[in-house]
Amino acid sequence: MDQENKEQLKQIAESLQDISKSLNRDPKAEFYHSETHCPSCGRFVGTETRCPYCQTETQKRLSIRVFKVISVLISTLGLAMLLFYARHVQTAKVNINELTPLTNFAHVRIVGYADKDATMNQWGTLSFNVIQYYDKSGKLVTDKQKFKDSERKEIRVTAYKKVAELVNDADKPRAGEEVEVEGQVRVQQNVASLLVNAPEHIRAIYDEKKPRKPLGKGYAQAGNKVDTNIPPTKVEEITEKLIKKNVKVLGSVKSVLSVENDCAIIRLENGSENGLPVFVPSVSKKKLALPQNGTKVEVFGTVENYTNPQTNTTELEISLKKPYEYIKVLPNN
Repeated sequence: MDQENKEQLKQIAESLQDISKSLNRDPKAEFYHSETHCPSCGRFVGTETRCPYCQTETQKRLSIRVFKVISVLISTLGLAMLLFYARHVQTAKVNINELTPLTNFAHVRIVGYADKDATMNQWGTLSFNVIQYYDKSGKLVTDKQKFKDSERKEIRVTAYKKVAELVNDADKPRAGEEVEVEGQVRVQQNVASLLVNAPEHIRAIYDEKKPRKPLGKGYAQAGNKVDTNIPPTKVEEITEKLIKKNVKVLGSVKSVLSVENDCAIIRLENGSENGLPVFVPSVSKKKLALPQNGTKVEVFGTVENYTNPQTNTTELEISLKKPYEYIKVLPNN
């Protein structure tokens, strides 16, 4: 009898505990548990409609199922809108005087006049300047008869080899022709330029009924006519008066430094602490062996002003960017 009484008392105590738990239960916590845990194995399954552990189907609220469907539909609609925008909405048209450092890397469209025939150089790069004219109030002038009395502004347009090779000759503007270009703005030292990334983004505007003059032979061929047999200039005599002029110098190598983009800076002794820098681009660097320190060299290039963006200092340099410019080692005797 005592054992039976103990069992009954135990059952009564457990019933009272269950009643107490039911009175203190949190309906929200239980609802969350039932929505996120498997009813069979009790493991957490989140928003899955089938338990990944025991493959039991889990019941979800209608709102969750609807939300999953709506999210897919909205994503698909968003992608369709982006595709429509990319194919049908035209790039914003701007004027050259509107380009500032704040427009760096912007994708824009410019209409103006080509300063020369758009031809490729020996590296396969196509480049020319686009010119626009403005009156005293800064308004764009489109009447050619008023160009002489207007302010001229220009921007450098460049298309690298892979793009330039795909540009149709009919879309390459001739000198003085109207042209529409589209590309990415690059601002360096407050000077804006335009990089074209697609062949269809260069388009010459002309009257198809009128004959057009043939394209020029290109900068590479014209460059071969430059006379390199000029008297040499002393390294220490390179001054600002020679900027943008071709010079030939004989000097001794002070240092050789490889820099970014596979280019090189060769400094010549000129009596100063740093020496006179000679900039050798990657294309020219591949065609010659860099000289050693102390080697005597002959350099034929263009004098330019170079501003170091890191130190904001400016110094003169000789650039070897053009096809006829060179550097060669001389005998030490």
